[in-house]
Amino acid sequence: MSPNKTSANIMFDLLKLLKLDNIFDNLVGFIETKIELYKIQFKEEVARALGVMILLFILLQVAMLFLIFISFFFVAIINSYISNQNAGFLIVASVYLVLGVVLYLFREKLIFNYILKEFFKEAKKPKTP
Repeated sequence: MSPNKTSANIMFDLLKLLKLDNIFDNLVGFIETKIELYKIQFKEEVARALGVMILLFILLQVAMLFLIFISFFFVAIINSYISNQNAGFLIVASVYLVLGVVLYLFREKLIFNYILKEFFKEAKKPKTP
């Protein structure tokens, strides 16, 4: 054995001698393939989450437009019913204010618990490789 051989070279020679170099190469290839698989799965999850976020953003925008136009419709109906041009705006704004206060007061029960429950329900689903 020459004095210039490193421990890595000695180990490689030992693996060759015991005919384990193929097994070692296969194991390294398997690990590299597994890492690549996890990278692809991560990219798929990120793409799916991004797609859901974009869809929710678009749906939120459409819902907000609908809410604005339906609010103006109710304002017009209330204004014509009570013959006052400004009372309808005040009434509709008051309804939104009460709704906002109720949502704020019960945010834990109505919103956060529901979101956490849905998140963990999604996380518990078995993933197929």
